[in-house]
Amino acid sequence: MRCARGELPRPDRGLHKTGIDSDRTEPPRGLKELHLLEHFGMRPSSDVLDVGCGIGRLTYECAWYLDDHASYAGLDISRTVINWLNTNYAPRLPGFRFDFLDVYNESYRRKGSVKPEQVRLPYEDRQFDVVCAFEVFMHVSLDGIRNYLREMTRVLRPGGLAVVTFVGVYPDEPVVSFDAEYVPVGPGIYTTKPNGMSSDMAYDIDLVRSAVSDAGLDEVGSVKGRTHTPLDRRPGWWAPEIEFPPIYHGCDVLAARKGTTFTQRVRSRIEAIDRTVTRLRSNAMKIVTAVPTAPGAPTIRSATAGSGSGTVSWTAPASDGGSPITGYAVTKQALWWPSGGAYRMDRQSKTRIFNSTATTQTVTGLINGAEYRFWVRAYNAVGISAYSTASDPITPAE
Repeated sequence: MRCARGELPRPDRGLHKTGIDSDRTEPPRGLKELHLLEHFGMRPSSDVLDVGCGIGRLTYECAWYLDDHASYAGLDISRTVINWLNTNYAPRLPGFRFDFLDVYNESYRRKGSVKPEQVRLPYEDRQFDVVCAFEVFMHVSLDGIRNYLREMTRVLRPGGLAVVTFVGVYPDEPVVSFDAEYVPVGPGIYTTKPNGMSSDMAYDIDLVRSAVSDAGLDEVGSVKGRTHTPLDRRPGWWAPEIEFPPIYHGCDVLAARKGTTFTQRVRSRIEAIDRTVTRLRSNAMKIVTAVPTAPGAPTIRSATAGSGSGTVSWTAPASDGGSPITGYAVTKQALWWPSGGAYRMDRQSKTRIFNSTATTQTVTGLINGAEYRFWVRAYNAVGISAYSTASDPITPAE
């Protein structure tokens, strides 16, 4: 780990006008984004590209999450935030870099010299394991999105992970917005600003999925965002009893992997055994290499409190995905604190990686008198599983 969380200055919200956080009602955006990337398979050793890194919310979380073998590149169209990140983060984080992209954007960079439809990301082919674009595609035209996806595919290694967010429109579901009404401006295309065709955009989910597939990416999962949650069920300080998973996000999320070419060989043989025997013909046989996947989710068995610790036990996944399980990740979440019992949704979530196949582990560093719960995920050489169900709450005590 390069850096502890308290050793870096927090991202400066005054540098960029987009992406408002609400500490009171939900976890910070960067922490939610890290939860999403972990959920779909990012590991501490991954080489990561953050397209539209903004003021460094995800950077701040990756600074302590990524290990010394990993790398991180942040890319943004704001020269101000890139200069700030290069001044405040890059010198303290070996392997981290921040790059300015001079691309036109109707809302945030009207002086950009390159159109989104023509931009080329300033990185080599097959350079990254993970590429993400959070809160970017709602400010880009559909043709721009298609080009960004092609570029993301280019810089990904085979089997690499792409995670993007967007405002999706689903069949038989109304288009929802927080601030203004979306109106149609083309087949499957919507905006809250009809006079500007690349700002506050929403797209039919089938259009987005088609663009992902055309770029050479195979969808592996998706999560509906807050715009599809009824108003009376959205999380907030006024309704702490509503439980949302750590991967809950404002916009719709789609995850995909870069397709890997596996050879399919058809072999045919004709053998003449004897002129008196019928000529034997073998059927054409397809030899298809099995494609390993991330393992299935473990099953929580128990969580037991100790003094400043919790011991978590689980059952190994029924499927290892075709690749042996090499370890487990245990995520803790503080529910209640002894000082007044204030509820803090996900703010205290933290994951510990155990490079062991043991199905019982002890998590230390807990606060006596606080209440915790745990989730477990399994990982193999391909990726990390989905979360298990949550454990029953425990309260460490002396």
